[in-house]
Amino acid sequence: MKDPFAPSPLQIKAALARGRTRPPFPLASNRQSWAGIRKRMGPTQVREAYASAKKALRTARPDLSATLFLEYQRAGWREGYERPRMERRHRLSALAVAEALEYRGWFLDGILNEAWAILEESSWVYPAHQGSLTNLDHPVPDLGASHTGHDLAELAVLLGNKLEPGLTRRIRQELERRLWEPYL
Repeated sequence: MKDPFAPSPLQIKAALARGRTRPPFPLASNRQSWAGIRKRMGPTQVREAYASAKKALRTARPDLSATLFLEYQRAGWREGYERPRMERRHRLSALAVAEALEYRGWFLDGILNEAWAILEESSWVYPAHQGSLTNLDHPVPDLGASHTGHDLAELAVLLGNKLEPGLTRRIRQELERRLWEPYL
């Protein structure tokens, strides 16, 4: 049943058009702002940020198998899928922050690989919210999917043209397919 209080896609589009044109964070290309962020973070936090990113580069990305997804439906266990799903997103965030801090391209391939893996996930929805395996023709937009879409959109804005153009295009395509089109 459609929520009678939910805005229509046209209302959302109009609100976005009226909205803020600048992101609520400095672009990675704004080196002066990121120098200030680096200073406010302090050397310990900066070292920790790099350590998290380097760990993401040297460790295997967690698997998100169909059987892990089905564990909730079969046994009511959410954590088997949700933990590695969350780890993938933390890895991407760590790499993005490290690249924004350094801005030398050292983390770009790791970002590309992590983001691409997330884009390749059949669903961004938590198994408890979807139950069965994904029907790719009918994506389920939920808060988990929206959060993933938000993270990917911010990544594209944060790093802009430093990202592989194909990745930026794919982010836009997946956001439209998974989060916009289901409401049309």
